Amino acid sequence: MREEKITLRLLCSVIAAGILAFCGIIIETAMNITFPTLMKEFSVSTATVQWMTTSYLLIVAIIVPLSSFLKKRFSKKKLFIAADLIFIIGVLCDLFATNFPMLLAGRFIQGIGTGIAMPLMFNIILEEAPLDKIGMMMGVGSLLTAVGPALGPTYGGWISSVTSWRMIFVTLLPFLVLAFFIGMWAIRNNETKEASFDVAGEILLALTFTSLILGLNSLGKSGSLDLTSGIELLLGIILLVLFVRHSLSGKASLVNLNVFRDRAFSSHVLAFFVMNACSLSLAFVFPNYLQISLHHNAFYSSLMMLPAAVLGAFCSPCSGRMFDHYGARRPLSIGCIFDIAGLLLLAVFANGTLTAHEVMAFYCLYMFGMGLSFSTIMTDGLTLLDEKSQTDGNAVFNTVQQFSGAVGTALGSTLMAVAQKGGGSLAETTKTGTFHIFVVLLVLMIVAEAILLPQVKGKVRHEKV
Repeated sequence: MREEKITLRLLCSVIAAGILAFCGIIIETAMNITFPTLMKEFSVSTATVQWMTTSYLLIVAIIVPLSSFLKKRFSKKKLFIAADLIFIIGVLCDLFATNFPMLLAGRFIQGIGTGIAMPLMFNIILEEAPLDKIGMMMGVGSLLTAVGPALGPTYGGWISSVTSWRMIFVTLLPFLVLAFFIGMWAIRNNETKEASFDVAGEILLALTFTSLILGLNSLGKSGSLDLTSGIELLLGIILLVLFVRHSLSGKASLVNLNVFRDRAFSSHVLAFFVMNACSLSLAFVFPNYLQISLHHNAFYSSLMMLPAAVLGAFCSPCSGRMFDHYGARRPLSIGCIFDIAGLLLLAVFANGTLTAHEVMAFYCLYMFGMGLSFSTIMTDGLTLLDEKSQTDGNAVFNTVQQFSGAVGTALGSTLMAVAQKGGGSLAETTKTGTFHIFVVLLVLMIVAEAILLPQVKGKVRHEKV
């Protein structure tokens, strides 16, 4: 039911679903800081402990495309209750983990909860928010998911330095319980209908993402395309082609890929993919550069990244208001300028002497632009589709967000590994790798925005929502 204004009930619905997505993201980034501690406590290698992140990204990427089917088959309230309870089970599993497999199982379960909650939040906004406030509400939703990466590294570093890593899970439990009661009151039941589940499509998609993410991880660790990563990536590409063919030919496809027939929508998805990959690549390279090349500790390095991440997160609602009043062109044009300026300054100064405070300042420029651009691209892209296709479009954007994160991390780690294999000290080769990453990201950003901006209209489009 479409609201005429933003009601308390609608706002609480978005917040309740957003808390689940927020908790999933903040645990991911906070736990990355604790990897050395986990390696010692559970006697596992670096390659093994990385599965804490890989397994989470993988299961979220597999669950998110199911959102179109789940929305038809189950009410929003039932989906929220299931997601919240599943997430709580995953948190408790990690809190009381006595071995690494149990810890890994907890992350796997949390990924299921996040994979249900993230598209649910945006579906609530698209279906219930007032037409002239959709941009701002999408910005609020993006704020909830963007604050996680902003706070995660600093929060995880602080918790692990003063107490046990298990307190990361303890402190999130009250928020999950609070979200449960808020969602029980605020989220409405809606009409459902019988829907066929595309079993073959889900199997193909699961195998596709598994193979591609494994290949990207192998590529990032080795720094070159070896036999293992080559086979995994090739298999993933073959499976992706099979999934696309299956989806376009079947009546009960997992996700309606016909949305990509809209050229403007496709350009929005491409830009969304590149921007998120660039952001995750930067999140990988900055801690390495600050700690290895500039010899700062992990907590100080996370503090240097915090202002930019918070700035970008809180720009999302502002970009939404700009979208509601002026359309997408204004926030995207301004955002593109700041994105490119930030990456350009990082690349120029990284070739010389890039200090920690310069990293913080230039990253602020980049994240200011990202805050104006990121949620606007998703909102504008979805308004290009008719109402029946928006659930599929939402599933596409959320799936792309998860997979592009794996691509961005692999891109950064591969370029860094290649540079570190060269002659010189680790500090010098890390500095060289950082410069190469900034240059590659700058080129990718320019190309993506050159493709996107011609497809963006200046007027506000409410009629299709």
